[in-house]
Amino acid sequence: MKKSLLKYLLSILWICIISSSWALFGQQMVIKQVIGTTHADNPLNSIGIASIYDYTCSIAENKTYFDPAQDTTLKYLYASSDSSSFALTEVESLEDLLNSLCVWKDLLVLVHGYGDGICRIMNREPLLAGMYDVDVLVLSWPAVMEAGGKVQNFKATQDAMASQMAQIYRFLNDLGSFMREHQMHCSFLFHSLGNRFAMLLGQELEQNTNSPADLSFIDNIILNEACVPLADHLKWAEPLSRAISGHLSITYNRSDVVLAIARSFSEKQPMLGQGPTKKEPFTTGNKIRYVDFTKILRWQNPRFCHNFYVRQPEDNPEKAREITEVYRKMLQY
Repeated sequence: MKKSLLKYLLSILWICIISSSWALFGQQMVIKQVIGTTHADNPLNSIGIASIYDYTCSIAENKTYFDPAQDTTLKYLYASSDSSSFALTEVESLEDLLNSLCVWKDLLVLVHGYGDGICRIMNREPLLAGMYDVDVLVLSWPAVMEAGGKVQNFKATQDAMASQMAQIYRFLNDLGSFMREHQMHCSFLFHSLGNRFAMLLGQELEQNTNSPADLSFIDNIILNEACVPLADHLKWAEPLSRAISGHLSITYNRSDVVLAIARSFSEKQPMLGQGPTKKEPFTTGNKIRYVDFTKILRWQNPRFCHNFYVRQPEDNPEKAREITEVYRKMLQY
């Protein structure tokens, strides 16, 4: 009884802490359909979203959980806001979306973690573009599935990610065509459970040299506080690193409370974002870099332990600058 209560309390703490966010700029586009509007706490200019999540139903019914019966076809969405609300508009293509957003800097594609939906995307820290001097595109996926409880929800969400890979490959092919045509630089940041998509990409590359998508247009990949098993990660990380033109960076923080809780959900398997162990030491490859944030984040508030790529210590600007500079270096091509 005590163990189950502790596990339940830990799951609630984890859900409260985990999240991620992003931002972009924008103008006009060819409208396919207006999906809807909802409340926004913080005004933004605009955000581009490549979505395999049915926001139509989510906004209309104010749903928190994803229903697997909903439409998971890839959609390109333009999200804009004023001081009190935001509107979602579906556009015809990724090219139309990126042209409408006036993307002209290096592009950062952010693949969020567990629990993030449209409200968090729009209402949380629209800071990344300014912090890292990039344009940002969000790849949004069904990040919470209802399966009867906190732990069951997490496992069901994780298990369903493989079925979404066809839409991920479609997005990668659309983005690769645009990047090559416009000769632009592009990097990916996979955060937390979003790293499972990176793992699935790498596993496909390991098993099949004829991957469904050519990833050579990607300059760099950051596996940020990865909520995937540490064990045998090089089997998929090395093929992934060879498929891109730049480096693959793996961040870790030994004090990451979120990953410690996720580990308890996953048969106590150490998570990649928690760092190496004696049984699984890190072996640096030619294109793989391990980036240790443990010392930088020591003694910081636990709420900064997992989302520090965007949520940084407000009372310690020197630490915040140090963290930002590390990420800027990881994004250099």
